[in-house]
Amino acid sequence: MTRPVFRVIVPALAVILAGAVAIVVRQGKRIRTLEGVVADLEVKNHLPAGLAVRQINIRDVSGRDYRLDYTIPHTKPMVIYVMRPSCSVCRGNAPSINALAREVNAKYDVIGLSLERDGLEDMVARDRIQFPMYTDVPRDIVRAYGLGATPETLVVTTDGKIVRSWIGGYAGALQTAIEQFFSLNLPDFPGMS
Repeated sequence: MTRPVFRVIVPALAVILAGAVAIVVRQGKRIRTLEGVVADLEVKNHLPAGLAVRQINIRDVSGRDYRLDYTIPHTKPMVIYVMRPSCSVCRGNAPSINALAREVNAKYDVIGLSLERDGLEDMVARDRIQFPMYTDVPRDIVRAYGLGATPETLVVTTDGKIVRSWIGGYAGALQTAIEQFFSLNLPDFPGMS
């Protein structure tokens, strides 16, 4: 009686196994396709090159007013790092943005713009942020530049034109794009090595 059961069960198991393998292969292809789409999104400019940065009235961490004003050209291009203290990707990206700021400080001014004030002082201390950090970005500026996804990195010319902009933590294709743009090596994003 066991032989007839085997004749039914073995072919049924073979069909189930073949179906499972087909599903795994198909899902693998879909994942690779989605990874490619995400990689393409990471390295594309969020903001159009040439877009002018308007005058922005902001405050430093201690609450003092500061004006980011491009009506007078700056002496160096600027890297503007947009982030939030509540953003876990921003926390993970802290070693990379600190490394970038150290490496490019001779050629670029680097500043941070926090879209949240709560927790900013603690984050600056905890993450040992090594560049000036500002907050209280006016809502009209946030809307005009589509700021919101964090972290975001902008490169701005001395006369206030955006050259490049990237959204996301410095990992994978985005890390490679930023390293190539600035000709440097950055630490790997936590959990990505």
